[in-house]
Amino acid sequence: MAKAITRYDIGSELPEVCELPNLIGIQTESFSKFLQLDKVLNGQAPDPAYGLEFIFQNTFPIISQNGDMRVDYVGYTVDMKGIKLTEMECKRKGKTYGVPVKATVTLETTKTGEIKEKDIFFGEFPLMTDRGTFIINGAERVIVSQIVRSPGIIFAANNNVSGISGSKDESFLFYHGIFYPYSGTKLEFKLVKGNKQAPTSQSRVKANNIISVGFGKKFFLFTFFLRMLGVDTRDKIVSSFYDGRELDLASADAGRVYFSYKDIYDESGKLITVAGAEILPAELLEQGITTAMVVDTEVESLEDPELAVLKTLGQEKEFFDKRMAQYWRDESSEEFQNEYINSVVEACKTVLPQNLKTFPAPDKIINYFRDFFLNGRGFVLSEVGRH
Repeated sequence: MAKAITRYDIGSELPEVCELPNLIGIQTESFSKFLQLDKVLNGQAPDPAYGLEFIFQNTFPIISQNGDMRVDYVGYTVDMKGIKLTEMECKRKGKTYGVPVKATVTLETTKTGEIKEKDIFFGEFPLMTDRGTFIINGAERVIVSQIVRSPGIIFAANNNVSGISGSKDESFLFYHGIFYPYSGTKLEFKLVKGNKQAPTSQSRVKANNIISVGFGKKFFLFTFFLRMLGVDTRDKIVSSFYDGRELDLASADAGRVYFSYKDIYDESGKLITVAGAEILPAELLEQGITTAMVVDTEVESLEDPELAVLKTLGQEKEFFDKRMAQYWRDESSEEFQNEYINSVVEACKTVLPQNLKTFPAPDKIINYFRDFFLNGRGFVLSEVGRH
């Protein structure tokens, strides 16, 4: 007769430190916030800060290019009676276990004011089982959480010429800021201080204390970007970044360089100096101007990073000198608007809608940028970012 095997239960005498948590709770709770079935099925309004409702709220309204038609979002419904198969039946028949979702929208004709409301079948959403899984084409699957790039802003400053560790020069400074949005294309800002020849494998670094913006593959002037967002005059740009003070030109230091805080006009209304430009007290006194608003700074060189915005404004003049210098001073002219907007369109071709690339009407381009960056239509930073 065989000897009986003695079995030992190792660990049975260990005390219970804490209750075993619900290990799939993070999955089921996340899906619950996504569809918000507890509210939708009871006729309550879903929380606009979460899930499908958040996506709808940030997608609508949808307005036609000519502004004649507008589609607004009203709400969505989940048709639980529309579930045709049970979980087991989906597994046996190779089907997806899901539920139909419909969205209620209104179509408004702006010219006539006519409004039509309709329920639109939005799609069939897979339902999560109590086990935290989905049944897709008969196969039970789980969603694996992945580590993704965190939304936020990263700033960097270094004197690395080539981008390779060890190739440093104290006369060279590179300032870089990247905005990583929750949704939308990343936005880059860069400023280079100091002229250096990059290695033969790279192009020459243009270091001229000018701020440029990258929204796509190419960069363009930072001041053009500000104009697109509504900071559309030199006065507004300068006052957004600097404080001003009134200067008595007669008692000012005759040998010092100052910078105009606003456009300066003579008694006849002729524009003498634009905002952000260098001014000498003696020259203005000769034209009968006794006081002027200047930038409140002790810095006298436009090559200092503190005055990079003013240097970038000066670069606008060089930009127009190559194209149509006569329009540089008249910011409200159609020619001025077309030139700088075309520059932005050329730099952003990879991210602009096709209709704006083909027909870059200035007003439509500006409206697109303001909707995209200011109204949350495409560029959205999360509530929690990083520095």
